[in-house]
Amino acid sequence: MPCPMARPFTCGGSPLECRIFIVGLNSATQLEQPFFSRYWDDSWGFDRDIFEGDYLSVRKKRGVRPRIEALVKGASPVPCLETNIYAVPSRKASQLKSSDKNTDIIEHLLKVIRPSGVLVHTKEPIEFFKELAGSSEICGDSPALVKIYGHPTCVWGLPGPPWRRKVADMEKIGARMKDCIGLWL
Repeated sequence: MPCPMARPFTCGGSPLECRIFIVGLNSATQLEQPFFSRYWDDSWGFDRDIFEGDYLSVRKKRGVRPRIEALVKGASPVPCLETNIYAVPSRKASQLKSSDKNTDIIEHLLKVIRPSGVLVHTKEPIEFFKELAGSSEICGDSPALVKIYGHPTCVWGLPGPPWRRKVADMEKIGARMKDCIGLWL
């Protein structure tokens, strides 16, 4: 972990069961408790209920969260892991120091979990996945089938921040991701 307050991911339970990754740049909200001491239990994984309670107590304006929740709902029952290319939280991307821009955690998650689908949003994360996949086809109106660390993966790059999209549209996008991984993999 790059710092005690880093948030490597969120999910419901074990990240190893997640088939779809939702990937952004970095967490905009720093919580008051370290990830592993408050939200993680080695016997069953991530405690989403405690996380959501703490998140709402710190961040009154929900911002992107309803849209990410809509993606997860649309992809249901396929379990999703929410993560970022950088694990260090900051209110603005410009506040990240060069030492905070470390992709070791996302790369480890991709290698170990080998998701069937990745929905990535905003410019820098999309560029990261284009380079990782060796493909420029991941940003557009539909997902593209590429290889990530030798594993076939359905990747869809959504330009722009999710908060600019309607919640209902995000749920439809989650459903399309679920359908795509079912068709392709």
